[in-house]
Amino acid sequence: MPKAPPHGYLGRTPARGGSHDTHHTACCLALGACTGYPDLGRGTATARADYPQLVPLTALLASAQTEQLTDPTLSRDLAARAQRLRTRAAAMRRSAVSDADIARMRAAIARNSG
Repeated sequence: MPKAPPHGYLGRTPARGGSHDTHHTACCLALGACTGYPDLGRGTATARADYPQLVPLTALLASAQTEQLTDPTLSRDLAARAQRLRTRAAAMRRSAVSDADIARMRAAIARNSG
């Protein structure tokens, strides 16, 4: 019956000073660092495109304040989502520790600190 190697591995032995896998990973990372930047070229559609036209926001803001949602389902869904967000915000404003727990912790600190 073959005897198990003294280092506990049944397969290959680890390399001296580190494992074979570490050297393999380091070589792969080094080779990956040798790649160049992709050539985006100057002829792309984005480079040739004109800048978008700037439009004053006053008219857009005025219409957003006066117009209502026309779809009742969308309006109801939006109102429900807003209410859920308000409920979550209120829960986050509350303390995670109750007043009774705070009093109990302060009493324990006072007992053990002096």
